[in-house]
Amino acid sequence: MRNAMVVATLICCVVAAGADSVPVSETNAALWIRHLIPLPKEITLERAVKLAPQNVVVVAGEGTGDVSAHAAEMLAAAIVGEDGTPAETGSFEIRLDLMRGGALAELPNWDQAYSIAPEGESALALTAMTERGLYYAALTLRDLIAARVRDDEVTIPLVTVTDWPDLAERGEWGGSCTRDIEWMSAHKMNLVESHVTLGVNDQGQGTAAISPEMVQLGRLNALKVVPIITHLEQIARTGIFEALPQTQGQGDAEKWAKVGSVRPACWSNPDTIRVLGDWMIALAGQDGVTDICVWLSENAVKCECEKCAPQNQFALETAAILTGYERAKQVKPDLGLRILLTQGSYKSNEIVLDMLPPDVGVTYYDGGKTYDSSRDPMIYPLLEDWAAEGNWLGCYPQLTASWRIVCPW
Repeated sequence: MRNAMVVATLICCVVAAGADSVPVSETNAALWIRHLIPLPKEITLERAVKLAPQNVVVVAGEGTGDVSAHAAEMLAAAIVGEDGTPAETGSFEIRLDLMRGGALAELPNWDQAYSIAPEGESALALTAMTERGLYYAALTLRDLIAARVRDDEVTIPLVTVTDWPDLAERGEWGGSCTRDIEWMSAHKMNLVESHVTLGVNDQGQGTAAISPEMVQLGRLNALKVVPIITHLEQIARTGIFEALPQTQGQGDAEKWAKVGSVRPACWSNPDTIRVLGDWMIALAGQDGVTDICVWLSENAVKCECEKCAPQNQFALETAAILTGYERAKQVKPDLGLRILLTQGSYKSNEIVLDMLPPDVGVTYYDGGKTYDSSRDPMIYPLLEDWAAEGNWLGCYPQLTASWRIVCPW
């Protein structure tokens, strides 16, 4: 247990003592609400109560888990300060509860939706259908409380909120994102895609590892850490060609050097396909990993052996990924997979999409088309139609005016 008291059973609200509510003007409410990033979809704030911090108790209700407990701890810390001791009993209760069904179930991205509602002037009920939703409810209330807290007094807004995100996943890859998990989650971003350590051991088996501490930190903060298997024409750096020389592609090295100084693999070779699957299995076996993202090559370079030469480079790569995915699902049946389309695959994207089963998602980037601040649509008709059919689609947009300056996005 950290700082906050977490109660395993549902606790009834107690009557507030000496905590009369005061009105909040429309102007003051608007200023107060501006402390929230992002703004909730629906929020009403007309009254508040002022109490000593030791009179406010935060509890997580029956059936909640460690994500809700962490959310309760953050909320309690905002009330009493990082060095304070959270109250175990008090005249005002903030309660986090899971619910089944109801109005939240009808909202977009319902698994992240939440509500906050006063129960008289002695309690606030934070309600969601999942722990992720409860975490976001706690963040919203925490930011409102933190804006008005004093050493000897805390102002609790008797706020009514219904909120949900427009996008299921909101985050970034690369840059400093793996060091910024808590900052990102505090702003209700929920995705970090992280490069991992890929290798091939002395027995010719693929090895892959991602920091378990990072994955766990993300999970406790309602943020998904997705491991990346990098651009497939760049796997020479994993040592695969030294361990298994037969996996190296055949062709004109001078031509390859002109398009990125890469040495492509032979994706018709069973050992290349097997090693890719080994990497996916190793990542799937790590606690907290729910999805894997595999990046297609970003350069149109391929092996020119007699098996590869007549085939589309990106069809070969996609087939290898799907073979590895089927193996990895034997380790984790509910494992998710997303394949990254690239500037290299652009002319072959339709071929790739036609190969994908319904449970495989796609993310899309193109250095000249999504790392761009023009007014041209990033989601072009092929992907628009594919998403409209109910398929899962993500995009890596560039939100600054400078190509490749990817922070904070």
